[in-house]
Amino acid sequence: MRNMGAMMSSSKVDWETPDELFKKLDDIFGFYMDVCATRENSKVPGHFISPEEDAFTVPWFGPVCWMNPPYGKPELPCRSGGECKKKMCIERGYHNYKYIPGIGDWINRAAQQSEEHRMTLVSLLPARTDTGWFQTVFSKASLIAFLRGRWKFVGAMAGATFPSCVAVFSPDDLEDFIFEELSVLGNVVNPRNGGIFVFQKEGF
Repeated sequence: MRNMGAMMSSSKVDWETPDELFKKLDDIFGFYMDVCATRENSKVPGHFISPEEDAFTVPWFGPVCWMNPPYGKPELPCRSGGECKKKMCIERGYHNYKYIPGIGDWINRAAQQSEEHRMTLVSLLPARTDTGWFQTVFSKASLIAFLRGRWKFVGAMAGATFPSCVAVFSPDDLEDFIFEELSVLGNVVNPRNGGIFVFQKEGF
């Protein structure tokens, strides 16, 4: 989490949300739960889903939830009997014998839980528009704010090498003031109607 090389190579998948950015988003939305966190990095203390609880098996509750998921690809279970030769396992010193969800799995889960429980789900994601999972974001999100600049995640020595965005999943249409408030962070797009709120230089 504190390795600059990891941030520069984008190999780390669980960078903690920048505090300044989260405060701005929390002021707008008022988060009830952090659906992907540990006790050490939860942005909503006392209301979060830990890896031990497994966000893919327990329901997500609350009017508005926050998600900063791992950014990596899914990992398939290792072969049993010592046959696994994955470089990842050699580097970390142990094998994994269960499926580990990737960022695309988290996005699908967010969209599904938002629809099923009629909740708003706000997520911080890499703005990797060439990926299949980002196409899913664009087809299912109510709002996408493309953040201006490269944010420095908690524990990193420098800003990220990749651009970021905030995607909002909601079964209902969002009010215009939310688009306007988020435009202080960057250009905001409404994928449902093609509306664009241009970056406001003042205020943040």
